[in-house]
Amino acid sequence: MNQTMKKYTKQLAIATAVAALAVSASVSQGAVTATGPLVNNLIQSATSPTPGAVAGTVSSWVLSGFNAAGLTFVYQITDNGPDSVLAASFSTFPGSAIVSTGTGANGETASALFGIALTGGSSAGAGTFAYNTVTGAGAATFNGNLPIGDISDYLYINTDLTSYGTGIGNEIDNFTAGGAIYAPIPEPTTIVAGALMLLPLGIGAMRSLRKDRTV
Repeated sequence: MNQTMKKYTKQLAIATAVAALAVSASVSQGAVTATGPLVNNLIQSATSPTPGAVAGTVSSWVLSGFNAAGLTFVYQITDNGPDSVLAASFSTFPGSAIVSTGTGANGETASALFGIALTGGSSAGAGTFAYNTVTGAGAATFNGNLPIGDISDYLYINTDLTSYGTGIGNEIDNFTAGGAIYAPIPEPTTIVAGALMLLPLGIGAMRSLRKDRTV
């Protein structure tokens, strides 16, 4: 294999890898299936009373088939203090993509709510407040009061999205704490725009190959 062909092969491999990353994870519709959990610590922000401390955990799942329009994103928060959680905010959602939001009843299991058990999930602890849902452009906020040591009811967001990745969710009390969650990734229009950026790479490779053939 000559140097030009080696160069072309390498460029093609890079382009293929970038395109694969752009597509990321997706879930097809059908019977209810679940991906997850993705469990991460909620870390207090720099402005909190004790910066950088772990305030609890946030667990997230992605459901396919529960919502006919697209994917359903499910969250559950465990509050380890130092204060009760007043709200949970998920701000990585395009406003137009949110079909509806909701919560389970106190102590309601995932099987009863979604028709499927969620690995790593838990029914809500006694006294857990069922959040009231407020939706806005690009965000879904669940307001309420989750006492220290309790686990929240399941919080869910039905969307018309078909792909997911990771983002940040916040729980709010006297401080703000953030943790990584399953969240939307750019839809096909954005992916196509990114793929167009690869065209110069492919064109350059083809020109190099054509030039080599004419020599």
